[in-house]
Amino acid sequence: PRYLGPESLIHGAKFYFPWESMKTDITLVVTEWSHGRSKHLLSHLDEKDHPFSEVVVMLPSNVEARDDGQNMTIVPTRSQHRVASDWMDICEAEVKTDWFMLT
Repeated sequence: PRYLGPESLIHGAKFYFPWESMKTDITLVVTEWSHGRSKHLLSHLDEKDHPFSEVVVMLPSNVEARDDGQNMTIVPTRSQHRVASDWMDICEAEVKTDWFMLT
């Protein structure tokens, strides 16, 4: 985004830089370790005021990708199998927005 400096990663706990939510979408990337662990988060997402325009659930290669998340929230949700260690989800998630948040 044009209003940032040379940073490619901003850690929210250390630095707060507001984005223009009406102009810029943000994706929520969810690290999943076994099928179903993210169900609670997804099923309660619509109860909160949040800025997310999409959710990407990062799955281990041995977990079947299902579209369950689409039935739990009105936010478009998709699954992606990780091809590297889970700590690489921050780099490997196929995010189409300028901004994303990893949980």
